[in-house]
Amino acid sequence: MSDAEQPSGPLSDEDVEYLQNTIIQIGCEFVFYGIHATLFIIAAYLLIPRGFRTMKYFSLLCATVALFTAATGVMVLDMKTAVASMELLGYDPPNLDGMIKRTVVADNWLFRLNFLISDAVLVWRAWVLWPGHKQIQNVLLGCMAVTAAGVIADGTLVTVDAVRAADRTGAVSLMMTVPLLVTNVAATGCILKKLFGSWESVHARIASKSLYMRCETYCLFGIESGLVYCGISLVTLVAAIIDAGIFTSIWLAVSISLTGLYSTFIIVLFLMDKPPVQRHLPATSTTTARRHQGRGREGIPYSNARSNRFRVTFHMSGSAPRPPLEKPAEKSRTGEHGGDSILITSQTFQDARSRDASENAV
Repeated sequence: MSDAEQPSGPLSDEDVEYLQNTIIQIGCEFVFYGIHATLFIIAAYLLIPRGFRTMKYFSLLCATVALFTAATGVMVLDMKTAVASMELLGYDPPNLDGMIKRTVVADNWLFRLNFLISDAVLVWRAWVLWPGHKQIQNVLLGCMAVTAAGVIADGTLVTVDAVRAADRTGAVSLMMTVPLLVTNVAATGCILKKLFGSWESVHARIASKSLYMRCETYCLFGIESGLVYCGISLVTLVAAIIDAGIFTSIWLAVSISLTGLYSTFIIVLFLMDKPPVQRHLPATSTTTARRHQGRGREGIPYSNARSNRFRVTFHMSGSAPRPPLEKPAEKSRTGEHGGDSILITSQTFQDARSRDASENAV
């Protein structure tokens, strides 16, 4: 019997365990990837109509697409690696070393890109709470710069190790995980400082209870999301130091979709949130609404509605004035034979009655 026709023997216990872990890992990845895909469709539906109007929405659209693209790429590469690994368990396995090295390098770069973009979303949420505060903004920019440098350095070492077929150590992985954790803590701390530093001012300035509750919910959600990011970074840091077997493999595979879907979820909530100021402004007249076609609800231009929203929601120090209420427009008419327009007011009707009474008396 030739070597090509010789049947393969049973798999070893290590091979069976590897196949089981691979199936569990791919299954968990698909669960979180499905949630991420659903949120991406919702975010794209909300962002595409307005994504090219301002730089803010265009940046959110680019971040959402980049997060989903990175998660999709990791899913495809993980499945490709799993199939290649199963082929290596055969009786006459092909030489797949080059393909596996390229796949590992691309997978690791996409993994790090997703974490970097997720950190940028969290820093952006802290940034908008401190407009004009250069010191805090410089701290956030410094944290992002250190994080980007750590991600690039760690990805470069991954590429070198893959080419040399060297095993990585937990100390090397700290170059990425520690800056990520520090950036998350710094951004969450900025949100906490803004919330507790201006809580009384917000309570005293916002008379509407529903508007106050919306601002409170927004800030508390910012703190909660920051703590979730810190937890993800902390678990990733522990997984990079301690090799926990199947848990480490599953967590590192799932964390990319987990961070991506949570960032997309934050963007969806931001887009679906109705501006609080618009809700409490009075409706304008029909003529005003017709004259302001293409504007937002209640006759307010979209640009003004967005600025009013951030003025109340973010400027919590009490320095920002409330948006002025527009006075109802007075109706007017013009004489048939030309002339100045005449305001139809109560004084006009009184003058007309006086003239009629004088003519009758004469």
